[in-house]
Amino acid sequence: MRYLLAGGGPAAVFCAEAVRRLDSAGDITMLAPDAGRLRGRMALPEYLGGDLPKESACFRPETFCRDHKIQPISGRKLSSVYPEKSVAVLSDGSELRYDRLLLATGSHPICPEWFKEGCQGLYTFWEEEDAEKLAAHIKPGDKAVVAGGGLVGLKVAEALRKVGLEVTVLEAAGQIMPRQLDETASALASEAAAAAGVAVKTSTAVAGIGVAGQKVESVMLSNGKEIPAAHVVVCIGVKPNLRMLAHLGAETAGGVEVDCHMRTRWEGVYAAGDVAKGGVFPAGGKQIVATWQNAVKQGTAAGVNMAGGFLAYEGSIRVNTANIFGRPLAAAGETLRGPGLEEAVFYNPSSGCYRKLILREATLVGFILWGDIRRAGALLPMIGASLRDFPGKARFGGETNLL
Repeated sequence: MRYLLAGGGPAAVFCAEAVRRLDSAGDITMLAPDAGRLRGRMALPEYLGGDLPKESACFRPETFCRDHKIQPISGRKLSSVYPEKSVAVLSDGSELRYDRLLLATGSHPICPEWFKEGCQGLYTFWEEEDAEKLAAHIKPGDKAVVAGGGLVGLKVAEALRKVGLEVTVLEAAGQIMPRQLDETASALASEAAAAAGVAVKTSTAVAGIGVAGQKVESVMLSNGKEIPAAHVVVCIGVKPNLRMLAHLGAETAGGVEVDCHMRTRWEGVYAAGDVAKGGVFPAGGKQIVATWQNAVKQGTAAGVNMAGGFLAYEGSIRVNTANIFGRPLAAAGETLRGPGLEEAVFYNPSSGCYRKLILREATLVGFILWGDIRRAGALLPMIGASLRDFPGKARFGGETNLL
């Protein structure tokens, strides 16, 4: 059996490990930017802020491919796929035949219209090269603007502040982390940012940049104001890397759909991670869930099924865990208000601890924990479970306290 894994992130790595557990003799080829340096993306802000050596960001040793009898291919990307022939064409025009193909090509940053390639002081922050470029040009006292108040943007802002920059975060929505947090948790995150010396402006976006000699010197805001900035980091979202499927006439802007075995519509082609539009639990429907945990689970399921085993992946749960400006956060499942949802809330303003459970007909569908996340490990496997066994107030107190 010939396995071709397009990608070098957690989805491809865990797929390879699952394949090798079931098939010790099959040929595995991995297309990765650098298969000898399998790094975790969310460790990059820690590297930028000086909290983590770059080498520590590796989630597998340099001997990974050799240890698992994998043929790595670096420097060439997947250009197109011809499922009817089981042929993959690489960026240099060479062809590879496969029996099973995994699309785990990840995603790329969305760049707004005002982003000018080659302009000094403009950065995206998604790959190791982005972190290295930013680290090489910043110095204490510089003014920086982070466009985007999601998790990545906040972690970048925190890292820049730690190395002595004056940092402003701009978020177009009315609150930071609008997809993960409710108003209360978002306000607490904004307070933590302010305490760390990071300015946060919500309902404000970058309308343009001021440039002098191909170098950024200011940012024009959507409210008409202008602020000085030597560095602007764009963290407003990502899109899946699926250009290799464009010639097939497939609509892939929102990801490629997969079933519970991670199979796409094309025979022998599987997908996992940031490109895979799979089931979402407990909300239902199909979406891309671009988290580390999801990539690991989808990659594992894909590997088992590609190698002839059987593993049904019931659906992705959105999980975000992080330490933001010194405060721990865990948010999972449905975290925002919606029809048919009820909430159980614990909030201690003096300690800043905030915990919320979200339920639908006594079934736990999500939670937000800020400041104290010790219950996250117990709550996560309970998502989708009925809490009717905890009658009345006992559901949230005493020996069975879930909050």
